[in-house]
Amino acid sequence: MIYSRALFQELTQQLSEAYPMEEAEAISYRLLSHYLEVERMDVILNKAITQTFDFSAVMKRLLALEPIQYVLGQEEFMNMTLDVGKGVLIPRPETEELVQWIIAENTVSNPKILDIGTGSGCIPIALAKNIQGSEVTSLDVSLDALSIAQKNAQKNEATVDFIYHDIFDDYDWKGSFDIIVSNPPYVRESEKIMMRANVLNYEPASALFVPDSDPLVFYRRIMQLATTLLSENGKLYFEMNEAFTDEMIDMSFKIGFESMILKEDFMSKDRFFLIKRTNKENFKC
Repeated sequence: MIYSRALFQELTQQLSEAYPMEEAEAISYRLLSHYLEVERMDVILNKAITQTFDFSAVMKRLLALEPIQYVLGQEEFMNMTLDVGKGVLIPRPETEELVQWIIAENTVSNPKILDIGTGSGCIPIALAKNIQGSEVTSLDVSLDALSIAQKNAQKNEATVDFIYHDIFDDYDWKGSFDIIVSNPPYVRESEKIMMRANVLNYEPASALFVPDSDPLVFYRRIMQLATTLLSENGKLYFEMNEAFTDEMIDMSFKIGFESMILKEDFMSKDRFFLIKRTNKENFKC
C-alpha cells in the first residue's frame, strides 16, 4: 500500500536536487494531481493511493529543468485548461491580469477584437469566452503556435479567427477594431543572463527576445498599425517591459496618440500600457 504523504515526500526530495524546496513541493502537488488525481488535502490526510504511475521519465525531464507545463502538456489560464508545447510561450499570471483588465474595462457591445501574437491562444480565447458577442481575430507568425491555439479554442468552445500573418508585412484588413491587444516579445537579449535555464532552454526565443538595439520594434509597429486599425474611441493594450516606461510614453506621443494609462502588475512593476484613441490625434506615421 502506498500512502500519498510518503509519495509526495519522495517526489519532493528528488526535485529538491534541482529546484528550491517551495517550488519542488508545488511541482510535486501538480504531478500527484495530474497523474493520480491526488489533491493537496489527500496528502495532508495521508490517504492511501490505489492507482500506480511510473514517474521516472517525468522526473528525468523535470530534473533537466524542462518546465512542468511542457511535461504535463497543459497550463491553467482564466479558469481554462490550455494545451502548451515547446512551440508556444507558457501563459503567465501577468497576462491573465491583462485579460482581466480588458474584460473589466470593456463597455462596447459586440466589440471587434484583434490579438497580435497568439501563442497558446490564451488571450484571444479568454476574451472570446468572457466578452459576450465579441468578434475576435488573432495573428501569429508561427504555424506551430497557431495549430496549438486552434486546438485550445475548440477544446474551450471559443470562436476565434486565427490568421497566419507577419505584422511587418502588408495585409488587406477589412474594417477596424474596438480593441487591439498584444503581448509581444519584450525581453532584451542582454537580459538573458538574468533568466532561468528552464525558460532559456525550452521556451521559444522568438516569443521572448528582442535586440538591445531596438527593443521596442514590435510596439512601434503595432502602434503604427493602430493608427488605421483602431476604431474611434478604440483601445490598444500592451504587456510590456517595465524598463521602458518612459520610452513607451514618448513613442506614443511621437506617433500622435494623446491618451495613455500605465498599470502595474501584482509585483508592482509597470507591466501594462493602454492607449485610447480619441478624436484629437494627429498621427505622424
